[in-house]
Amino acid sequence: MTRGTTSHAGRARPRVRPVLWRVAIAVVAIAASGCVPPPGPALTGAMAISSGWYHTCVLIEGGSVRCWGYNGSGQVGRPADVSTVTVATPVAGVAGATAVGAGRFHSCAIVAGGTVRCWGYNDFGQLGDGTTDPAFSPVDVVGVGDAVAVTGGEHHTCALIADGTVRCWGINTRGQLGDGTVSEAPSGPSTVLGIEGATAIAADGATTCALLGDGTVRCWGWGEGGELGNGAAANSSTPVEVSGLNDAVALAPGCSLSAGGAVRCWGGYLGGPLGNVPTEVTGIAASTAISRGGQTACAVVAAGSLRCWGLNSLGQLGNGTYDNILPPVDVDVLGVTGAVAASNGIYHSCALVTGGAVRCWGANVGGELGDGTWNPSLVSVSVLSAI
Repeated sequence: MTRGTTSHAGRARPRVRPVLWRVAIAVVAIAASGCVPPPGPALTGAMAISSGWYHTCVLIEGGSVRCWGYNGSGQVGRPADVSTVTVATPVAGVAGATAVGAGRFHSCAIVAGGTVRCWGYNDFGQLGDGTTDPAFSPVDVVGVGDAVAVTGGEHHTCALIADGTVRCWGINTRGQLGDGTVSEAPSGPSTVLGIEGATAIAADGATTCALLGDGTVRCWGWGEGGELGNGAAANSSTPVEVSGLNDAVALAPGCSLSAGGAVRCWGGYLGGPLGNVPTEVTGIAASTAISRGGQTACAVVAAGSLRCWGLNSLGQLGNGTYDNILPPVDVDVLGVTGAVAASNGIYHSCALVTGGAVRCWGANVGGELGDGTWNPSLVSVSVLSAI
């Protein structure tokens, strides 16, 4: 990944990746295709949020799901002739949903009875329907029931089961399924070894982590950049315990939230390389929710303000600049109050706020800001509903 250098003040202006502009050109060229829903009023009623690379989905009161952003593989749940969706649009075929989770180019929801339904890119079997065909509308995951949470990585998906176990499916070249095997072939749902009493799961890239009821965290899959948090720089096809964590109450990919509100992160990059074991993020206190995706992380802090740090090459930190931020984190996202949760794509971020509204900021090449435009924004903008 291209990264900017960091000044002694902890901020720098990194180079913009050329690949993003190639994506932007392709998206704009085909954005007018298909039937694109027109913008309506501001979105309300959102209860949970999850972002993929260039799209975001939310769970709505009453059990529907709405998504927006790039739809090149069907990840927004629109037909194949609709390449981008710039406002929050209902996903047909999802009713009675209780949870939502987005991967790189796919999305999933848990519906009545704990069934998991997924849609989008499927070259590696991440939709779990026994095929490698893309789906522009939801399909059932085969062999998974009683699910209570779902999370998507780059090309794999995992579900938390009501009994505290975890099942994963999709690509397994780095041990992403956690079942002790490594395989080039797409795999159906497998039970992750050694996970009992899990209360939350989080995936990003080729790594997944599970929070256990005793406050410890275990991770599996890609670990060459320290993503497993166990002090090593190696992959693991079975879960390993993250070092030094015993009071975690919430989880994001490579970050944990403690009972006292402290945030600790490990592995990969957040505007700069992190170590192989958890390190407390300074400048964040009494946090109530955390998120991480790409090279960006966010934390809800006092009075519902939101602070983000890491890479800011396209404004994904929402502070009005293109400057990277490393801890101590002392800058709030502009225009966000009453935040209750956040999510991060590869170059955009979003916040769920009190009352069920959503605000997003950063890149907008596929309509991922949900404001009815393809205009990027260095500050948060309101997500709109489709008419």
